[in-house]
Amino acid sequence: MKRIKSLLLILVLALALTACSGGKGEKDGVAAIVDGVEIPQKHFDLYYGIERPRIVAQLGEEGFNQPVDKLERSYGELLRENILNSLISNQVILNQTEGEDLGDIEAMVDEQIKMEKEMLGEEAFQENLKLLGLTEEEYKNIFKEHTAINEFRKVKMEGYEISLEEKESYFEENKENFNQRSARHILVETEEEAKNVIKRLEDGEDFGELAKELSQDPGSAAQGGDLGYFSQGTMVAEFNDFVFAANVGDISDPIKTDFGYHIIEVTGEKTTLEDFSEEVEQALRGQKFDEEMAELEKKAKIKKVYDVANEPESIKEKLEAEKAAEENASEEKGTEENVEGSTEENTDQETEAEKKDN
Repeated sequence: MKRIKSLLLILVLALALTACSGGKGEKDGVAAIVDGVEIPQKHFDLYYGIERPRIVAQLGEEGFNQPVDKLERSYGELLRENILNSLISNQVILNQTEGEDLGDIEAMVDEQIKMEKEMLGEEAFQENLKLLGLTEEEYKNIFKEHTAINEFRKVKMEGYEISLEEKESYFEENKENFNQRSARHILVETEEEAKNVIKRLEDGEDFGELAKELSQDPGSAAQGGDLGYFSQGTMVAEFNDFVFAANVGDISDPIKTDFGYHIIEVTGEKTTLEDFSEEVEQALRGQKFDEEMAELEKKAKIKKVYDVANEPESIKEKLEAEKAAEENASEEKGTEENVEGSTEENTDQETEAEKKDN
């Protein structure tokens, strides 16, 4: 999958694979059926084919297949179960989009695909589809459903009423997540340079102007070193520790990180419900949407056809083919080494024979 150049392709497939509505699934089999709509096994295989190598790279094949819970299910089985459940949940939502006014989904998708083709070029775009085993029409259908779900979610969320009491309650329950600081910094290479910056600040020079002149952080220097607001743990530890322990207006001594030496000024903080009113409201709207969809899923007629205890046949065949190819390559390498060793031995014997003749 590393050969796939399109970030958009990966994101769409990894985050929002859903069934193509109305597909009969005779060719590829059916993974599940949700209120009469079939989710093709091919879509499960595609999603699993993206996720499996990433997990195996971390755990290895043995770790991937070892039991990890009380029911002795392997990590692979749990991954397959999560993927199938996600596809089912998405299909429940997708079924609700029928008849909804969500705008011109077709035009939105055509525009996005056009942009991607312009970014990659037609040839690379088609190569990516081939690597994923998709036709352009199949990709477009997946993209349409992804877009429809997103637009449906937005429409539904806008319709929820959120009271002040709900916001206050949510904020109190999640207060540790609502703490942000803003800062600006000047980044230089050496401690001596940093100390010189401190002296110039003490002499009354402007922090922002010095950042523009001296800072070696290309992302913030032009903005006077401004980094905006960020949450606890976003920055490297040394930077983070100063910012969240200091008061607004404090300027640090030189702080060393892997990037160099920083002089940091804490410029602001957000810690109240008023500061995070919009974020809290959006979180509550998202929560209400998820709760409503979960209730619909409970009422839906769902039949799981694919048995997650086993690897999909297409993936199993692919893995067996890869293993056979590796074994063949190893045997060929061994044969080559034997031939080379034999050649060297013969050469040595010939040399010894020549010496005796002489």
